[in-house]
Amino acid sequence: MKTIRSRLTYANVMSTLAVFLVLGGGAVAAVKLGKNTVGTRQLKENAVTASKIKNGAITGSKLNLSSLGAVPTATNATTATNATNAVNAANATNATNAGNATNAVNATNAVNATSATTANDALSLGGVPASEYTRSECGSVSGAVKGFADIDSIDTTENEFSTDGVEFPYNCSGEEVLAKKLFEGVFRVKFVESPVLIAFVSSGSGGLNIASVFRIAPGEFQVVVYNESLKENVNGSFTIMTP
Repeated sequence: MKTIRSRLTYANVMSTLAVFLVLGGGAVAAVKLGKNTVGTRQLKENAVTASKIKNGAITGSKLNLSSLGAVPTATNATTATNATNAVNAANATNATNAGNATNAVNATNAVNATSATTANDALSLGGVPASEYTRSECGSVSGAVKGFADIDSIDTTENEFSTDGVEFPYNCSGEEVLAKKLFEGVFRVKFVESPVLIAFVSSGSGGLNIASVFRIAPGEFQVVVYNESLKENVNGSFTIMTP
């Protein structure tokens, strides 16, 4: 021991202590940490940097999304919303056009309605149904009937013009059709104010009687009803017409 003490110097002690410190530090550094032994208390603030984080390690579920600002994808999403609005605007324009098209259809219906009204008027000109319409114009040379009447010889007034015995009359002048009985089987028929010069007559008694007509004046005619079997004039009914 004396020999060892005699050899201990300050330099020997310091160098030996330095060796132990180095070896001891290395030994501590070489100690392996256990699993889940490092927590938030062991980490300093700002200790974990971006370079220490593995790519893709942090997902959306780990983020506070409300704290994030607009990112490129979100900007595009906003643009997409505007694009949707633009489509809606186009649809609105189409809807307007569709409305105009409906109006156009209604306009067509209105034209058809006008045509239909005209057609109805054509069926009832002057209040007279088309099936009974005759042109009221005495100067026509188109062959239109200008007057007609059935004459009932029994009711016809003797020696005086009247409407008695005149049935279903029509006169192109718009005036009356008159008749009178001159004597047995001889009658006068007048289409008042009519300029007609021609008349046709037919007997209302079939083949038993024969009727003939003679012009007296424009619009006035004499009719004779004759029975061939009796060989004499008879009071028989007849129909007269003027073209």
